Amino acid sequence: MSDFHRLKNLVVRCLSDYSIWAMRVSVEGGDVEKSMPTKTYQRLINAPDMRSSELLTSGENISRAYTRLFSEASGQDNKTAFVEAFEVFISEVAALYSLIEKPSKVDAESELKSFEELQKDFDREMERLRRHGSEFSLTLISMEGIKEKEIYEELFNCLVSNMRAFDEVYSLPGKGVMFSLKQTDRNGALKFIKRSQNSFDKISQQKYGKVAGFNSIIATPIPGEKLGDLVNDMTNDLKKCDQEEVNEIVFRKEISPLQKYLQSEEGN
Repeated sequence: MSDFHRLKNLVVRCLSDYSIWAMRVSVEGGDVEKSMPTKTYQRLINAPDMRSSELLTSGENISRAYTRLFSEASGQDNKTAFVEAFEVFISEVAALYSLIEKPSKVDAESELKSFEELQKDFDREMERLRRHGSEFSLTLISMEGIKEKEIYEELFNCLVSNMRAFDEVYSLPGKGVMFSLKQTDRNGALKFIKRSQNSFDKISQQKYGKVAGFNSIIATPIPGEKLGDLVNDMTNDLKKCDQEEVNEIVFRKEISPLQKYLQSEEGN
């Protein structure tokens, strides 16, 4: 990714101006719409770097969040809706900063997060899903069949290179590697896996003379699900994949907690 030094400054200015604006209107009131630092937002969204393909989706998310914030600021009929719109806007701008600050490589041995960190991340995303309807996906990658450390590292970095900066990766000992893909539905998660597969296939063929693929399962959590149950379901479904086949992608069938309870009652 290119050097976005000027864009970083615009992002920081936007975060600062809108945070100050929100604090001021919460204390002083007045004409909320007219006092909005609109020019700061316009300078950010119209920056030449925002037209790059890698930032296009982020720009669209920020634009939608701004439109919602402007609408709530104009009406001011619902204070809770205004606060929520502000939080969404700020989170989208912050996500852009994370994206342009993304590291190019991650060390598989030392920088993977634990299940406890995954639980915290999962809880946050489930709250966003509940409040804003923001979907997210979990992707479990089976790497058990890859014994050579060099190939393992190549695969890991192919996956990481296709992540966005605000996505996360976790180690689940005995189960695989879990990727948490924020604001991503199952189709977006599928694209992530296929991009990783294509780049890894080329590298493994060129360097090692073989295609050392991997199997994966994608899940899009629904309200009410528990992480432990979800991980167990994903692990069991992934084990059913034929390990002699490579690059097999499985979609987990989403079952609500109520449906799961009814199924268990029928089985008793």
